[in-house]
Amino acid sequence: MSCLFATVVRSLSPAWMLAFAIVGVTGCQTLFSSRPHNKELADGNTPAAPTCEVVMRDSGGHTRPLLAPVADGTTVNSVLEFANAGWRFRKFDVTVLRKGRSADTGRPTVQEMNCEFDTKARGVTFETDYAIRPGDRVLIEEQESSPISEALGILRNVLPG
Repeated sequence: MSCLFATVVRSLSPAWMLAFAIVGVTGCQTLFSSRPHNKELADGNTPAAPTCEVVMRDSGGHTRPLLAPVADGTTVNSVLEFANAGWRFRKFDVTVLRKGRSADTGRPTVQEMNCEFDTKARGVTFETDYAIRPGDRVLIEEQESSPISEALGILRNVLPG
């Protein structure tokens, strides 16, 4: 048995041996898991530094949750940069969800703040670049668009009727 194993190992390329070593150390389920990619979220531990939750959803409906650090001066654009959203998606919608309490009833509420995407700047506009607080949730959803659909949208806005 060990002779057969040695023969198989010698016949594998170094790339396959590296892949098998990674699978052996991390386990197969971590390669294809939909669990959060941050260690703090994956372990269920509360991180020591203040954070906000970032949920990235592609056009196929697949989600990727992250924890982004929050410090003084953290804005929506800095969270987008942390999540590499401009690199991952060509166009996307951004919404910030902030938990609070109603002043009248004291009931929990969620404030929804939509951000306007600027394609030239590859981020949100200055007017909607809100400050991020610890505990906020930033939703980044990919928009399906193509050059043809964008051209049709421009024509629809330009042509009368």
